[in-house]
Amino acid sequence: MKKNKSKMNVRFTSYWTIGVIIMFSASVNAQSTKWVDQSGGNDANDGNTEATAYASLQYAVDNSISGTSTTQSVINVKDGTYEATGLINSGGFSTALLISSLDYLTIQAVSGHNPQVKPSTAANIVSVSLDNSDHIIIDNIDSDQTVAQFDNYHVNNSDDITVKNCTFEGGEDGIDFNSDLTSALIENNTFLNIVNGSGDEVLDFTDASYSGVTIQDNLFENNYRHITLNEGSGKTISNFIIRRNTMNGTTSEEAIRLIGVSDIILENNVILNNLQQGIYIDTGCSNITIQHNSFYNNDQEAAGNGEIRTKVTTADIIVKNNIFYANGSNPVFETSVSSLPGEDFNLVYNYGGTFTFSPNTIDGIDPEFMSIVPGSEDLHLQNTSIAIGAGTNLGVSDDHDQNARPQPVASNPDLGAYESGNDVPVPVELTSF
Repeated sequence: MKKNKSKMNVRFTSYWTIGVIIMFSASVNAQSTKWVDQSGGNDANDGNTEATAYASLQYAVDNSISGTSTTQSVINVKDGTYEATGLINSGGFSTALLISSLDYLTIQAVSGHNPQVKPSTAANIVSVSLDNSDHIIIDNIDSDQTVAQFDNYHVNNSDDITVKNCTFEGGEDGIDFNSDLTSALIENNTFLNIVNGSGDEVLDFTDASYSGVTIQDNLFENNYRHITLNEGSGKTISNFIIRRNTMNGTTSEEAIRLIGVSDIILENNVILNNLQQGIYIDTGCSNITIQHNSFYNNDQEAAGNGEIRTKVTTADIIVKNNIFYANGSNPVFETSVSSLPGEDFNLVYNYGGTFTFSPNTIDGIDPEFMSIVPGSEDLHLQNTSIAIGAGTNLGVSDDHDQNARPQPVASNPDLGAYESGNDVPVPVELTSF
């Protein structure tokens, strides 16, 4: 009996082990891949392959499952203008696409395709809503609010959000982050004509606590305001990196508004043609670093607020290695003091007012941008620019174009958002030759 019992135990152990392996394997591979093709798909399909794609993007979302930290679920989307009806997000707003209670999901355009989410009714309909969903990536799925003229995205109770390679056009807000956030990447997007509303902006961080956010390589053009970081009562906003963006033109406000926030880095940005100032540092801010940016022709309404307006004048407001080409009448800095202890190694030109700049700041010499023709501005430096090699090494390793900084290695970096590749300005006679 002992011998038979031993065999039974071995057999039982083997079955149990196999079962555990099967269950573990199933849990590791718990993810889904779905395909969407508005013109060639059908929601009666299983959506599992390109040949059996769904027609509806929302149907694909509803039939996806959460992925894992090692294997994201994926929805591949072909060309189409996608909209679902009858959906309400957790904020109580109608929405054309609802991603709810899903984690580790990527929604991406198929290569060569350019799908968009577009509410077709002039009403308060959000394009894309994220509810209770973490680790979401949205890649090259455009949002069109030119008809609905409401908000493009609502993010509710969701964290670790990546939005990249998308175009947002029209509406009141670009992305409203309505709940606490500890990680987000907003990268290589285009935000156009988001002007319909009062007090609205493209990226709205005003309703909760936020940290660990990177906003990089985006184009902001002709919006009400591009970015607002406003720390409300009992909330904290810190640890943001805003870099390599182009912010061209606002219809009402400044490009960037900071209120009560800390540990913010703004570097390698091109900030131009905004109706009010390029950056407004309001009360309660600390540890704000503004380095290697190029400012041109901001404060167009001639309100005297300058390229940068700051109500905080302590030494932790660092302004270094920037170029400020003002509009001829307004100051570079609008402050309550005559100098800023954190200002150094900048170039200031074509400005009004009085201000005491640091001894290392170049005052009153044209930076020689490649072009300042309206509508065709190019803030790269000409070879004869005095801004070449005039900076101090701040540990910034690239420029607005993601070229290495400084060039050549071990030289002083250039001022502004772009690195020219020259150590010192080329003499005028050599340029002519």
